[in-house]
Amino acid sequence: SFKFFCIAYLVVLLSTGLGGSYIIKNINDTLWNTQVERVNVAVNYAADSFMAFADVSYNEISGSQKNDAIRQIKSTLDSSVSDIEIYTSKTVNSQYTSMNENECTATFVKKENRLLMESVCKLNIGSEDYYLFVYSDFTEIQNQRDLFWSRYGIVVICISVISGLLLFALARKITKPLNKLTKIADEIAL
Repeated sequence: SFKFFCIAYLVVLLSTGLGGSYIIKNINDTLWNTQVERVNVAVNYAADSFMAFADVSYNEISGSQKNDAIRQIKSTLDSSVSDIEIYTSKTVNSQYTSMNENECTATFVKKENRLLMESVCKLNIGSEDYYLFVYSDFTEIQNQRDLFWSRYGIVVICISVISGLLLFALARKITKPLNKLTKIADEIAL
């Protein structure tokens, strides 16, 4: 009965553990990738909008024009974008100056206990390079991912305990007649 219990219990644990992990991982990846795609579309739209706003006639965009551009772009974007900033090559961190013109990059950064996707686009207007920073808050998605894994862990523990008890009772019930038969056979042999 012990061998039957161990084998059945391992099968239940492995199927629950691996199958559930696969499902949870796919759900989390889908949520994450969907948000990344939404943000990438928003970044491209923001870059195109800024280029359209700048128009070819501007040689340099003043601070108030940058603020107007940011306000107009923000008003047309969905909730996937949490903030937009525009810098010139004079005020941007030197790590971005080596980017190619019209190139966009994205990285994840932690700011004030928030996980942000920071997308940076280098845009050339007239004789000046501008850097469009688009921030998207991924904190809620990260929290949902953590919540899925913790709830999944609780479910696996509950299933393990319940299935263990049921399998132990089933193993004893199935092997009880065999144990009686073996005991009687031993008595007859003596």
